[in-house]
Amino acid sequence: MRLHGRALARALFGAIGGFVAWVVVEPFTTDVASIRELFEGSQGQSLPLWAFVGAAFGVAIAGLEEWLWGGRQKAFQNAAIAGVLGLIGGAIAFALGGVVFSAFGSLVLSAPEGSLAQRLWLILARCVTWTMVGALLGLALGATRRSWRGAAHASLGGAIGGFLGGVFFDTLAPFLGNALTLGLAEPGWGSRLIGLTLMGALIGLFGALTEQWLAPAMLKVISSGRMEGREFIVDKPLVSIGRDERCDIALYYDRDIAMRHATLRWDGDGYVLIPEPQCPVFVNRQPVQTRRLGDGDVITVGQTQLLFRTRFPALVASGAQEKRCPHCAAPNRPTAKFCHRCGAKL
Repeated sequence: MRLHGRALARALFGAIGGFVAWVVVEPFTTDVASIRELFEGSQGQSLPLWAFVGAAFGVAIAGLEEWLWGGRQKAFQNAAIAGVLGLIGGAIAFALGGVVFSAFGSLVLSAPEGSLAQRLWLILARCVTWTMVGALLGLALGATRRSWRGAAHASLGGAIGGFLGGVFFDTLAPFLGNALTLGLAEPGWGSRLIGLTLMGALIGLFGALTEQWLAPAMLKVISSGRMEGREFIVDKPLVSIGRDERCDIALYYDRDIAMRHATLRWDGDGYVLIPEPQCPVFVNRQPVQTRRLGDGDVITVGQTQLLFRTRFPALVASGAQEKRCPHCAAPNRPTAKFCHRCGAKL
């Protein structure tokens, strides 16, 4: 499966969040004179700043994606949820980061000042801290979809993005930051700008990619005017489709779609499409009442077409792989031991 558009969009939104965070926190940030001051100085006054950084990442990644597609109410709702959780996550991660830096402090301070060993210990400490930041922010982003599975996947991706952001910040960002200032100003602001912007981009990118790689299925709008090209992760036991913004697959602009038009239900072997009463649904141009979806099926609701893609095409394929009951001819799952309709042994 591919979700390049969604992943790149989330990377862009994360970068925007990082830039906004830098604009706000930079006036309150000062460079540390030495490694020793970093570990011996007080970090309490910086806690609100890191809490704001987490909130900025959450609001940008979760809110701007929905705003882009026109879901204003849902955008504000997602931004509020991710912002609050990002605020809490940023504060927790920074507090835990203080513990990490303290744990590495003796190793850093015992190394010769300015040595490679000292630099490597400092990079490792920052990477561990930013990994926690990314994991907690990813958890917040997944929570906006009210999916525990999605939250876990996004948390894993956020951790990867945070770790890579930490590596980049302490290796390349200082050199790029120095080049950015052109020798006209104190160079630390340039590296912080690059570091925060890149960290947001990587958290957004890898959060989206892990959701894509690990989700059971996805839906992509392939014909719907303004929403064409939008991609939805399908990773919940019940996934609602409709025009209502509260639906998991919210198709705002198609007036031929009911507020709640259909439901996707996971039954252990794949997703089953169940239309709501009086709501016509077509799969591959054929009207359906209940249909187990296979990889590549095209669902039509109203004037909108959605392409269904799954990581388990062999499990969800219909037809020959279904077990037909010899007594009542009812279709059953390939792994079923007894008929779900009459109870006969298969």
